[in-house]
Amino acid sequence: MERREYKLTEEQLNRLNMAAKPVRFLCITGVDPGSPQEKSNTVWRELGEEMGFDYCTVQPIKDKGDEYFTAKPTA
Repeated sequence: MERREYKLTEEQLNRLNMAAKPVRFLCITGVDPGSPQEKSNTVWRELGEEMGFDYCTVQPIKDKGDEYFTAKPTA
């Protein structure tokens, strides 16, 4: 299957950017909130389900904004 170009909405891009931010926390309950990488991967997986692409195949498009990328469609 060939790659396809996708564009994130402002809300989707904000979700991704928020997931990538490190978070300070105290481990009182023994529950780790997850690393920025783990949280970003979760958001990419959700976006892939919403938009119909394989989140493992996402690649940025050089010279376009952060909201543009290519990926392999799932359908």
